[in-house]
Amino acid sequence: MQTTRRASERSQLLLLSSLPLLFSVTVACPSDDLGTDSPDPVPVASLEVSPPADTIEVDGTVQLTATARDSSGDPLEGRRVTWWSDDPSVASADSTGLVAGIAPGSAIITAISEEKSGSASLTVIERSTSGFYANEPPGYVPIFEHSFATMPPDERYPHDCPGGATVGCAAKFVSKPPWEIVSEPNAPQSPPGVLRLGWPSTIPESGDRVGVWYGWDDIEHTGSEVELAEMYVSFWFRVPTPDFEHPGDGGIKPFGFISVGQPAWTNALYLFTDLEGPQQVVTELSGFDLIIQNHLDWRRQPNIADLALSCGDWHHIEQVLVLNDIGSANGVYKLWFDEKQLFDLADVEYRTAAAPHGFNQIWWDPTWGGGTGDKARDDFTDIDHVYVSGIGLPELSSK
Repeated sequence: MQTTRRASERSQLLLLSSLPLLFSVTVACPSDDLGTDSPDPVPVASLEVSPPADTIEVDGTVQLTATARDSSGDPLEGRRVTWWSDDPSVASADSTGLVAGIAPGSAIITAISEEKSGSASLTVIERSTSGFYANEPPGYVPIFEHSFATMPPDERYPHDCPGGATVGCAAKFVSKPPWEIVSEPNAPQSPPGVLRLGWPSTIPESGDRVGVWYGWDDIEHTGSEVELAEMYVSFWFRVPTPDFEHPGDGGIKPFGFISVGQPAWTNALYLFTDLEGPQQVVTELSGFDLIIQNHLDWRRQPNIADLALSCGDWHHIEQVLVLNDIGSANGVYKLWFDEKQLFDLADVEYRTAAAPHGFNQIWWDPTWGGGTGDKARDDFTDIDHVYVSGIGLPELSSK
């Protein structure tokens, strides 16, 4: 009996000693049910890059996207993605997957998320210019082109242009503030570099030129002896500010000059804009006339439409010129602003028996003046991508 009683007491002690442990487990269970720790996120099983392959031009861009997916193929939101290019000299990728073409070639663009990766194959090609020359006649041969990726050489006559007629030579003077290459990522044809011309407040009432750039200049100065019987000119022009101080009746010559008839810059064919009334600030340039001077002297107005170039916007200027036969006024002049034609002339006299040369030079010599007072403020104009093509003049030696 005593043995049985001791065994029963030991059993009760064991039961009592276990109660605190059972309680502690019981109170711990509700804490687990509250879920204070977030569940582990579903891991990324794959990363899909779209588009998987693409072709862009130099200076072009394409936006790539990366989609993270779980093991079932369902998309996962909010996952961090990093991007890199295996050849940044061909194409670069930023933190958002925007890829920019740097130079012709091929590159693999890779996205990485949680040690999973996806990629896209990218081909970069030369920037196409064919779409910019809608009014270039067929069969014309490229003569000169400048994209303003760099400043044209700063030289004074006499000089030889390195590379002949394919490299621009410059002579700049009376340029305050100076001409310069500025970065304009949204330039229309060859971003980011554009040539910015300063029209300073130091110009007197009597007028002055604001600088000179001899782009394609031939005959005397390059020695390449290229004269053109037919010529196509394309360039882009902009007043980068919302308005421009105009001299009024005096007028301005904002664009390039073309030499024809005589060699070099002893003559000039150019576009001129003047306004009736006093010196004034305008929001557009209008009233363009075509003028030739020196060996000939005439002035023509648009015979199709008289359009205006709004300040603050880029405008595309295209010209087609065909020489006249000596002794006849049967030359051609055509002009387009933003693919809208202003001039379509077929009775132009460019040259005479005493001045028989073909088209041989294009040069910038912007001039402001003849207003009612000194220029009161600094203004600017921009040029993007000058291109010249044409057909040679066979019957003349340019010596």
